[in-house]
Amino acid sequence: MNNNYRIKHSKISTIIPLLFATFSLTDIQAQTDMFIFGSSRPVAEAGRDIKTLSKGSIFLDGSRSYIGDGSKIKYQWLFAPGLALESDNDFRSEISSETYGGKFLKSVSTYKPVLDVKLAENAPGTKLEVILRIKDRIGFEDTDTLVVEYYDPSKPPEIVADTLSIVQDTLAFGLNQIDTSINDEIPPRLLIQELVDKRISDVDAQIINSMIKDQIRSLGFDYIILLTKDLNKRERPKNYKVDCKTELCVSKNGQLINAQYALTWDFADAEDLLSMRAFKTQNYSETFNML
Repeated sequence: MNNNYRIKHSKISTIIPLLFATFSLTDIQAQTDMFIFGSSRPVAEAGRDIKTLSKGSIFLDGSRSYIGDGSKIKYQWLFAPGLALESDNDFRSEISSETYGGKFLKSVSTYKPVLDVKLAENAPGTKLEVILRIKDRIGFEDTDTLVVEYYDPSKPPEIVADTLSIVQDTLAFGLNQIDTSINDEIPPRLLIQELVDKRISDVDAQIINSMIKDQIRSLGFDYIILLTKDLNKRERPKNYKVDCKTELCVSKNGQLINAQYALTWDFADAEDLLSMRAFKTQNYSETFNML
């Protein structure tokens, strides 16, 4: 099967709300099945979970959310009871806000992609959810959830056996340092990285990467999906290249962070032609020599 896939677009500027692809990879042959479809559904992205002191302020960032029909995004943030006091926050300039009995914030609707929220005091170890909801003009909506966890910096963190955390913490050090007792439970890792193209801004490239990640997640594929921007600079392997110009470069990056698979894309031949390739990183050369 040919691993090159092209999706035609009228302009680069329209890539965000238009066609994207999802795929699956077989474990043995690493051949790729790509399903191409149009999608204008809204996608909410609330950002990562947040750890905070017993009382402080957090920034909720929904800027990676998007609506395919071009609507102006209205961000509705929904708060768990006890997270934020109404008296500590003034959201009168926003579209609307609601409370639980006039004491704790229940929700805030705003056109601002980033919202500054002052937190109520809670005991260390408390975990409270924040939900982001966005809706398009037709009425389709999407939600995303993050968790705010309170902690005490004077106390050492509790060590919890968590597969994903172990993978993320050892990306820069090599597969042989991952606890083999849980290794069989770790799902395959996939690196998504664009090839450098001066016609596309870094922001747009990251949005496209996030959209591809969201589409894969929406079909329920159990991959640990890695984006370059999610890798802490201090934890990146020494030879990891942020600006790749070839599939081989992306493949080597994938091997450095122990990603079994990689997906890369660029605009080939013309501005309106998008090309995506997915492959197994360890035998990249063998896979493409067979095509």
